[in-house]
Amino acid sequence: MYIFLGNLFGWLFTFFAQWFTKRTAIQLGVVSGIVVLSTAVFASITALIASVSVVTPDFVQDGMNMCIPSNFSFCVSVLISAKLLRWAWQWKVHFIEMYVGN
Repeated sequence: MYIFLGNLFGWLFTFFAQWFTKRTAIQLGVVSGIVVLSTAVFASITALIASVSVVTPDFVQDGMNMCIPSNFSFCVSVLISAKLLRWAWQWKVHFIEMYVGN
């Protein structure tokens, strides 16, 4: 009887450990992908703003500094990242509804 229960608990533990490991690996992959894409968006927006500031005259830069906050690139990258995440979520829901509907 003890051997049977030991084998049963061992099998259950192994099953849940494998299931949890797969889910955790997938979630970590998704989170790291989101972080990488958000960082890339922030870096590209910062580079675009820096390249525009190189070619604009000084009086235009002074005027823009009065209107645009210092964290403008961060704010814009957060907005773009949020829109991309929402778009990805909508497609995920669309695919789930498409497969469930059939």
